[in-house]
Amino acid sequence: MGNFGKSALSIMLCALPLLYVNCGEFQNSAGFGSLEQASTGSNSTDQNTNNSEINSPEKGPQTTPSSPNPEATPETTPGPETEQPTQESPPSSTSYIPDNTPLKVFPGAQGFGTESPGGRGGEICIVENLNDSGPGSLRHCAQELKNRRIVVFRTGGTILLKKPLIISNPYISIYGQTAPGSGILVRSSPSDAGGTLYIKTHHVLIQHLRFRAGTSNVNASACCRDAASISSSKKGEVHHIILDHNSFSWGADEVLDTWYDVQNITFSHNIISEGLYDNGSNSEGPAGRGFLIGSEGSGNITLHHNLMIHNYTRNPQIKTSGIVDIVNNLTYHWTGRAAIQQTSFGPQKVNWVKNLWIAERNHADGQNSPIVFGDISFSGGANDSKKNMYLKGNIGYHRSSNSMPEWAGVFTGINKKYNPSLGYHNATRFKAPPVNEVEASELEKYFETNGVGATAPVQDSVDTRLMKELKTRTGKVPNCVSRTDRNSEDRCKINAGGWPTMDKGQSITDKDKDGIPDSWEVANGLNPNDPKDSQQDANNDGYTNFEDWIYSLGF
Repeated sequence: MGNFGKSALSIMLCALPLLYVNCGEFQNSAGFGSLEQASTGSNSTDQNTNNSEINSPEKGPQTTPSSPNPEATPETTPGPETEQPTQESPPSSTSYIPDNTPLKVFPGAQGFGTESPGGRGGEICIVENLNDSGPGSLRHCAQELKNRRIVVFRTGGTILLKKPLIISNPYISIYGQTAPGSGILVRSSPSDAGGTLYIKTHHVLIQHLRFRAGTSNVNASACCRDAASISSSKKGEVHHIILDHNSFSWGADEVLDTWYDVQNITFSHNIISEGLYDNGSNSEGPAGRGFLIGSEGSGNITLHHNLMIHNYTRNPQIKTSGIVDIVNNLTYHWTGRAAIQQTSFGPQKVNWVKNLWIAERNHADGQNSPIVFGDISFSGGANDSKKNMYLKGNIGYHRSSNSMPEWAGVFTGINKKYNPSLGYHNATRFKAPPVNEVEASELEKYFETNGVGATAPVQDSVDTRLMKELKTRTGKVPNCVSRTDRNSEDRCKINAGGWPTMDKGQSITDKDKDGIPDSWEVANGLNPNDPKDSQQDANNDGYTNFEDWIYSLGF
């Protein structure tokens, strides 16, 4: 066994910063999604609801290069998704770990879908260059390989995609924390109108990557240039997706979204930031939206410990027909609406638990956060069965302390506070996997102390700036990434300051290319010349030797 010491599970469950949890505070809710549960997803043209204030297009003037117009512009959802998934293949039969494992996808993982193996036991695929495609590229490992796989990086830097990265083959784990230097940033090409990442399959884990779509020079020819989208048109195809400790930014429609019948999804410890508002490349006009969770048939989705910052609206927007558990998320600075809940797709059940919304009311450039829509803008539809939301311990502009009624931050129209006699709130929490919590008032300190987003191997300059702006109550909703975007159009005077520099760094020594550094293998009784031992389980804790190494890093 060598010097493994404690198992990865006992080491990681409470001690390591990766988890960012308080092990003394567990929720006593139930209802875990199983590995067999499934459904679908994809982007689609939005459906109407009964509340025109929520459903009308939430966009400002299309010609102005100025800041997002605060108080009054309504809301739409994405147009039809144009990317098509490739044919799904079964997982590799060479896995050392059985598919029915009850293990979490990583030690301490919490939320719907986290009882997934991801790529555990699969082929090690090494990203050795920053090319868009070809041998050694991220596209080769993530998109082209069909077997169960684990993606590691031997270079840091920026991957400039010529076209979107589409993950349509299941059972994959992508570990951005294995990259040297500044880590990995994945960005879209300015000459392409598409988004950055599309996930159209099941059993996917992605950690510590940065997906930043950026400005498109294609002039208003397509909708939905998002940093990441989980979606598919095939029912039962998209489920058990875990996006943990990633950074998403600079989408021209949304920054991050799910759509159609997706199930068992968890978003944890991510940053969703700076949706590009009046960018000129969205056929629907100005957008700058943050985080959309939809649509009909979707459910069993967890959002916990995410930071949404400098997005025009959708912080987040929930438009599903199933259970969504929203716990300990922090939003700072919106210029349209803060959070939105719509029930137009049926009997929706949403837990809003100990979330924090921080409005910016004294912005230096006039980008103030409107307060007329409430902290949560709620719209009940004709197809719902009421009892759609559970509210506990949320703090915002309208509910500033826990001494106030739980529904004090909910509005049903402009300056229209929620009337509890409407009966949309539920007295008990809807069933969901337990998630560790802190009080909403502690969230800002919690993120400052523990970090959020892609923090491994280091936090990039974009997220460092965002965390500083959260602390100092500064920053803006940008139109462009850089002043020189789109041939220096006037609108790009309002920009995010440009792309970060990402260093390649120095690769580790891994002679057998099994994903584990030789030095760790020797220190822990493994064979640095045996490519098979990384997917074995020397300490019998259920996690592979590779996973024991990756989570011993403490990210």
